[in-house]
Amino acid sequence: MSGAMRAHDWTQSPLGMPHDWPKTLQVIVNLTLESAQPMFVAWGPERTLVYNDAYIPLLGRKHPQALGRPFFSVWREAIPEVGPLVDRVFQGESLVMDDISLVLDRNEGPQEAHFAFSYTPVRDDAGRVARLFCACQDTTDSFRLRQVDRQSNARLAKLFEAAPSFMAMLEGPEHRIVLANTRYMHLVGYRQVLGLTVAEALPDAVAQGYLELLDSVFQSGKPSSSIGAKYAVQPGPSALVSDRFVDFVFQPIPDESGSVTGIFVEGTDVTERVLAEQALKQTESKLREANATLAAGIEQRTAQLLAREALIRTFYEHSSECHAVLKRAAAPRGHRTQHRRGLGGRGWAQFEQPIAGLFGNRRAIPLRTAAR
Repeated sequence: MSGAMRAHDWTQSPLGMPHDWPKTLQVIVNLTLESAQPMFVAWGPERTLVYNDAYIPLLGRKHPQALGRPFFSVWREAIPEVGPLVDRVFQGESLVMDDISLVLDRNEGPQEAHFAFSYTPVRDDAGRVARLFCACQDTTDSFRLRQVDRQSNARLAKLFEAAPSFMAMLEGPEHRIVLANTRYMHLVGYRQVLGLTVAEALPDAVAQGYLELLDSVFQSGKPSSSIGAKYAVQPGPSALVSDRFVDFVFQPIPDESGSVTGIFVEGTDVTERVLAEQALKQTESKLREANATLAAGIEQRTAQLLAREALIRTFYEHSSECHAVLKRAAAPRGHRTQHRRGLGGRGWAQFEQPIAGLFGNRRAIPLRTAAR
């Protein structure tokens, strides 16, 4: 810019030739030209613009025509936002802004841009504000990155909140709860837990050993998990206790050096599953007892029937008189009887006696006796 300053026709500028500038203006312009940070000076009522090399990328295609021109003839599109700020500076007020959004036509049509800057009034020998000195920075790229980060964080926050499992983020060795989703709040009875340590917010969990487990995870750096762990929830000293069962993991969170800085808590309330499993086990136990009782009854009844069958068989095999009576009384009602003659001419009879079975059916028992 030093060469551009020397080559510029200052005769057409309200500032006049550089060797005629006031000493204060020369000092500020030299300071501006030597700086590696984007800077400019707006001088006098016309706000005549002088800037350094680092400011050229901010101008885009407005350079080099912008040099020596009135500030708002260069940045006409910024008048609504910047005009009131410049007026305040020329009234003697210093301004600092970390971010201002402007729509500027610098390269390929109007585009949103972001800047951080400071405006400083510079007084002449009479004490009047004669010029504005600005140190600035184009923060458009960093703003976009921050915007992407914010959008990503917003999406993560939505996912965190909508997750089907309960989640919480604990910080520090005291396990301060800094994040918790709705399912976690539901698990702990919607107590005020954010910003509090586990010891302060969840005394019921402390009494059941969960604080000791967190301490172990934080100190060792190793995760801990459990399946179907019982958590007796008591939201307040006088509140009813509700037994819940959870699958969970305590995951340590290390920093870049590997030191644990917090713990991520994630899990699922599986109370319904555990209660269903317990009910199923009770039902299976009752069925086993019922099956054992039934088996014993069947065995006993079978023994009784076998004993009765043996008695009947013995009785009829040794009683020819009863056989004759049975032959006369029972045969006509459908009993099958056979008469045969054996060796020596002696005859014998065989018939079948119906006997009631275990389940109401009838079975035929073959009986044999000597015929007279």
